[in-house]
Amino acid sequence: MFLAFLGVTYIRWDKTQCDGPSTETIYSGQVGGGHYTHSGASVNYICLPNHPDVAQPLKSHDYYGYLYGSEYEVFDFNKPQGIRSGIAQHDVACAACLAKGKISSIMIPGRKTCYNGWTKEYEGILMAGYHSHKAASEFACVDRDTEAIAGGSKNENGKLFYPVKTVCGSLKCPPYAADTEVLCVVCSK
Repeated sequence: MFLAFLGVTYIRWDKTQCDGPSTETIYSGQVGGGHYTHSGASVNYICLPNHPDVAQPLKSHDYYGYLYGSEYEVFDFNKPQGIRSGIAQHDVACAACLAKGKISSIMIPGRKTCYNGWTKEYEGILMAGYHSHKAASEFACVDRDTEAIAGGSKNENGKLFYPVKTVCGSLKCPPYAADTEVLCVVCSK
């Protein structure tokens, strides 16, 4: 039996819809992850769908991993150029995307353009957790045209997004420059 190849999937952090060339939105959602103060918290950000299937309640004790929502920790003093103002403490949106007819996708940190032969799905700013929080985090390419989830602007913490800046030393400068934001792009082929 021959199955037609559909495409490659990726998460569009910070948006509710996918709008790349020949791209469809599989689902829209909100970003979740472990709490930034928990030393055993999950490392990765996950894109949770807005319409989950309801599960059974768990017994009341503390032997569980925890899943929290996510919010922006982007204020006027640490806002990268091009990111809109007023997103601090707002909950982070995401979308699961399908790039039709493609076989691979990659997030390239440090660039806003794709290499030859690759198609740009979106560009943004590299974000991660705060460097001295207990919980580890991963790098995520967050779209510059930020979207937040409606009604979520309280400081409730959880999995947090901070802009990333460069630190020269073992990171070679040049080609990088000290104390600068890090661009990123998601490409498909």
